[in-house]
Amino acid sequence: MAADGLPLARPVGAGLDLCECEMKIICYRAKRGTVLDRLIGWIERSAVSHVEIVEHESDDYWYVIGCHIQREGVSRARIKKSDDWVELSLDLPAGQEDVAKHIAARLLGTPYAMHKLPRTRWSWWPTFGKGLICTSFIATCLELPDPD
Repeated sequence: MAADGLPLARPVGAGLDLCECEMKIICYRAKRGTVLDRLIGWIERSAVSHVEIVEHESDDYWYVIGCHIQREGVSRARIKKSDDWVELSLDLPAGQEDVAKHIAARLLGTPYAMHKLPRTRWSWWPTFGKGLICTSFIATCLELPDPD
């Protein structure tokens, strides 16, 4: 945990303290994607354009829950493992992974809110309407303040 109490992201496979649990997320590398992925990466000033929570995985696939524009909102998906994605583990307090995944499941069906995307870069952008983008979905699941 960081000094401010927020979870730290670290590469998958690093050690854990006994009082913490690990939740894996995957982030899509913006420069390897479509024009929309690159635009989102530019708007968010980020090397990644999307994030998903990994519910479980096999040797070849991640089984995820996330808020994706092409899936029209919060849904589950199977994503083929590739180096187009970055795997990160979040160090969370014990039990928080279960809470985050429970919240994620409750949000299934929430629509994608393209109109909220500019707010990740421009704080003056108005907040209006319903729905989520992937970062606000993750923040909601982790019970953090909504970035949009």
